[in-house]
Amino acid sequence: MMRYLLFTFLIVFLFGSCAEKDALSQYRPEIEAPHELEIIPEDETLVLSDLVDGYELIEPKGELLANMESILAYDSTLIVCATSVDNGLVHQFDTKGNFIRTILEKGEGPDEAVSIRTLKMQGDDLYLLVNTGLKLMRYSLKEGKVVESFSMPDEIHAICDFEVLGSGKYVFYKEHPQIQGDEYKLYVYDRTKNQIEQRWLPMHKQAWEDYLWFGQKRCLYSLKGRYYFYEVFQKGIYEIGADGLEGYISFKDNSYTIPNEELYGSSYPTVNEFSEYCQQSGYVWFHSSLFEGGHFILSSFMCHNMTLYWNVIDKRAWTSRSYTKIKDDVLLDAEMPLREYMYQKGVQEDVRYFRLPYDLLQKVMEQKEANGELDAYAKAHPDVMALYETMNEDTNDLIVVFHEKQ
Repeated sequence: MMRYLLFTFLIVFLFGSCAEKDALSQYRPEIEAPHELEIIPEDETLVLSDLVDGYELIEPKGELLANMESILAYDSTLIVCATSVDNGLVHQFDTKGNFIRTILEKGEGPDEAVSIRTLKMQGDDLYLLVNTGLKLMRYSLKEGKVVESFSMPDEIHAICDFEVLGSGKYVFYKEHPQIQGDEYKLYVYDRTKNQIEQRWLPMHKQAWEDYLWFGQKRCLYSLKGRYYFYEVFQKGIYEIGADGLEGYISFKDNSYTIPNEELYGSSYPTVNEFSEYCQQSGYVWFHSSLFEGGHFILSSFMCHNMTLYWNVIDKRAWTSRSYTKIKDDVLLDAEMPLREYMYQKGVQEDVRYFRLPYDLLQKVMEQKEANGELDAYAKAHPDVMALYETMNEDTNDLIVVFHEKQ
């Protein structure tokens, strides 16, 4: 009798454990995709000239910017998302850095916004997600004015990211629970009908309420007329098809993949406690900031405490490598940990936009001077030196334009 009871208990326990694992996998499903790659932390040095050919250096002038969050090119101009001292949120510059106009002002007027979360461009229209994801504005770059704006539907009223699918349709990404009942990460919304057409990827509401709230921005993106989705801790990149999500790239499970039971099955009071767990775990975490270009996909992640890695996927050979340091043999002629390097702020096919802070440039120049290398650098990069000599802590950061290596 005791053996029978023990056997019954084991069967119930095993089936219960399997059922729990299956239930958790709906939030983070395995992805079948034509490309399967591994994300492995490697203490390697990325040589910049392996990725890009040459550079263009642009100093934004005429408007003092506090920070640059996003950079896009439009018709021989640059669209820069950055708060200015004059309360502007989005600005337009020519390719020499001269200020043209402020596109979005900070304020509470009908064509203003209190804040901006992200922006996207399609044709001659700039789409602005504003007011903590509550409102979407469409700005005509040809007409120079806002031509449409609308608030999010109640079910998805505070979103983190979006993409414009065309014909009045959008895909919205929601990170945080907002309503009673089931919620999802992705929603397809038809503006012309004012209705939600599709819902994808169920949300684990307790996890995203308590500790998985990272404020991600670059989850949805488009490239050559196709649309993609990636979210921190997901097992790959999805392509958004007409009938649902399709696998584009799958990330193979390995010893650095956090198990579903640890991601969703444990209780972390806040994001701080979860971050502390991740730092000590040895798992890859906060894999985000994904920028796909014509030949390369660049992203960043954390592992081994707070070490920052870049992952580079070469789409020509479908290989994946990770790095902790960079040898910039294109612009700065310097080597440093990636945590200290420039910040990528945009990509359009084979063109990548980076923000070069003054303090980084100053640090590199001072090190070259101490090593007796400044004169040689000045001869090799007179354009950089000319700009550096006019800069100080109160000038704008520089925009660096790289073209991917062909």
